[in-house]
Amino acid sequence: MLLLGRGVSSLINILVTSVGKRVELLRYFKAELAGIGGKLVGADRDRMAPGLNFTDFSYVIPGIYDQDYLPRLLDICRKEQIKAVLSLIDPELSVLAHNRALFEQAGVCLVIPGAEAVEACYDKYATQALLMRRGMEHIKTYRGLDEFNDRSAAGEVAFPVVVKPSFGSSSQDVYIVQNHQDLVCLYNRVDRPIIQEFIAGRDYSADVYVDLVTKEPVAVFTKLKLSVTGGGADKALGVYEPVLEEFAVHMAQEFELLGPVDMDFFWSGNRLVLNEINPRFGGGYPLAHHSGLNFINLLINNLQGTANKTALGNYKPGVSMVKYDGYFFKNEPDCALICPESGESG
Repeated sequence: MLLLGRGVSSLINILVTSVGKRVELLRYFKAELAGIGGKLVGADRDRMAPGLNFTDFSYVIPGIYDQDYLPRLLDICRKEQIKAVLSLIDPELSVLAHNRALFEQAGVCLVIPGAEAVEACYDKYATQALLMRRGMEHIKTYRGLDEFNDRSAAGEVAFPVVVKPSFGSSSQDVYIVQNHQDLVCLYNRVDRPIIQEFIAGRDYSADVYVDLVTKEPVAVFTKLKLSVTGGGADKALGVYEPVLEEFAVHMAQEFELLGPVDMDFFWSGNRLVLNEINPRFGGGYPLAHHSGLNFINLLINNLQGTANKTALGNYKPGVSMVKYDGYFFKNEPDCALICPESGESG
């Protein structure tokens, strides 16, 4: 049950967890909330996370598997009169989704899909298995070497293939493998690995907003990835293709998603196939925002109990984006918190 238009406070205060380096997104949130008298609260387990410097209030919290994690989040929600909570990392989405009742009891809306949908996205094997069960285009995916060897011998799949963690993120430990010897070596190196067919095609992604009131996708932004670092596009071009938009809407419906969603897919010839889904704000969302789609405003409308009108295709294509490094400086009141073993030698 989503708590919309009501709760512990009429204020729209939002808590974003695991803020990391997502400074541009936090700036958007802060500006939108300031316009309605709300505030942005940020949290991260790393007290040096850059994003903590770009919120109205910030907190250092335990890791997501720490026994004090949930009590600490709920305490922040009560103290700051939080209306909604969003996470920016995939493992945390799973923890939150399975503890939704705790937040609902506190009058807080978790802006994430149900636990079953989150798990179907987080587990990359489960993502492709769902597509296969429903008779949809999918990436051939195998959990074990024996299964892969059998299907390879049957001519179902051939090298090159991709080896990656089933529960990985940021494209860590993702390898393109050209032969069986390398496959065995890399397969044993990766945590909970899967093997997938390699698809040589253009790499696209979509930012999708599924309305919390109507449960329908109301905004889709598609972009062509020109360069990828750490799983996210650091160079991209906004495009509009009805086929891509329709595909993204269909995937959002099939997986029963809610709120902001980031999905990646490959387009090779006549084959359009889903690669991964992250049911949260993706790293490339700023391009959608700059091109005219304001997901944060859509979210605020929902939290006020208002359904959004469909805005499919309502953005400016042809805008490019490049990501670059930035720096933030501040005086630390207590250096021991950052480097507890430091000190003057006498």
